[in-house]
Amino acid sequence: SQPPIKPLIDIPRMAEIAVNMLHQALGAFAEGDADLAYRIPEQDAEVDALYNQVNRELLTYMIGNPAIINRANYLMWVAHNLERMADRVSNICERAIYVATGKLIELDTPDDEWMRDLGVSITGEEIESVQGSKSASEKNLQEDEFADDDDEEDL
Repeated sequence: SQPPIKPLIDIPRMAEIAVNMLHQALGAFAEGDADLAYRIPEQDAEVDALYNQVNRELLTYMIGNPAIINRANYLMWVAHNLERMADRVSNICERAIYVATGKLIELDTPDDEWMRDLGVSITGEEIESVQGSKSASEKNLQEDEFADDDDEEDL
């Protein structure tokens, strides 16, 4: 047995938060409590911060001691999966809100924050516009295919 790479404080804390979020989300879903479902994903920010901290620390340890890379990688995957668990709980909250209110919403995700930090913002109207353009393009392609079929019949 090898000594621990680092004291395991952050990963158990991530697990505690993620499991607590899951229990709350399941309760909100079962009880139809949209207000609770809106609040739960706020805890995801702490899980994300801990995940980033764990990764930075483990990368620093790996640079200092390449012999621990394999073990550190396992810890990084544990942290990654706990972070994804918290993200999935946010998805459960979105569905709980839909069941309780009939409103389909998307709660803030880390990807949204990352894109906003880059100055990228996509509105629902822009998404619908792109989807509408895609539908129009597909219709034009289908019309062109029918026109090509008609041309072949003339030959």
